[in-house]
Amino acid sequence: MSRAMNRQPITFSYNPADDTAAAHIDQSAGDAHHAFNDMGIAKLHFQIGAGQGQWAWGDGGLFIHK
Repeated sequence: MSRAMNRQPITFSYNPADDTAAAHIDQSAGDAHHAFNDMGIAKLHFQIGAGQGQWAWGDGGLFIHK
């Protein structure tokens, strides 16, 4: 069973040149197996806060604000 552990291993970066954000897994945070669950949760919360936009899949995926 896979579950989120709330270790907060996700970092976000913003590129003002093209108005995109990227989400990355912080490898120093521990168990990468569960980090993808944490990433999905973090990306969803970011998207809800941003209002409109869409994420690309995976580590390093970009958020395009609409």
